[in-house]
Amino acid sequence: MLANVIYNRTSRRYEVANGDQTLTFPAGVDGRREAFQTAVQVEDPALYRLAADMAADHPQLASRIWRAAEIVLMEGVTFKDGIGLVASQSSEYGDYTIQFADGLYTCDCQDFQGATAVYMEGNEQPYCKHILAYHFALVCAL
Repeated sequence: MLANVIYNRTSRRYEVANGDQTLTFPAGVDGRREAFQTAVQVEDPALYRLAADMAADHPQLASRIWRAAEIVLMEGVTFKDGIGLVASQSSEYGDYTIQFADGLYTCDCQDFQGATAVYMEGNEQPYCKHILAYHFALVCAL
């Protein structure tokens, strides 16, 4: 979970710290999504704009896009010897490896390997959240 997002069990709300103020969002899937998107916007406006634009253009990828932004903000992407290592959001799995070959990125996560990763329209590249996080980290590093 992002450092500036907490779930307050007493009030049953998500809370996002934003300087001296705390923004609140209701419990549930929609509240969680809004809280995390706001947290990305507060912590890194450029990453937020990149993710929001991509989610607007490719709504079928929206959930993966926002989870990828979370990974980037938690510094979960590293680069080593031409490959990317992207942290799993569930610690039991460690890092996933992103490689580029034959014009496409690959990932060794179950979403990508199990052929459930989603495609963008008119694109042969399937996208899991790890490939998206790698992409965001590359763009944000420029």
